[in-house]
Amino acid sequence: MKPGNLVRYSPFPHEELHFSGMTGLVLSKPCVMEDQFGELVTVDVMWSEERRPAGDNITWEYTDELEIVCQVIE
Repeated sequence: MKPGNLVRYSPFPHEELHFSGMTGLVLSKPCVMEDQFGELVTVDVMWSEERRPAGDNITWEYTDELEIVCQVIE
């Protein structure tokens, strides 16, 4: 996943958001965090609609909960 990719939520675990038509633009390179369950990879995404409870349309998201709609080609 790279900055500039167009994404949407994966059907699992976000079925309603997946079918909502909401899309997002990846703003950052993946960031790896470690916890007791292993590595968690996140990116910052600017969504086409406001996200609650953040109250903003820019949020960080787990990459394994997103799917790429359109990929940036370098």
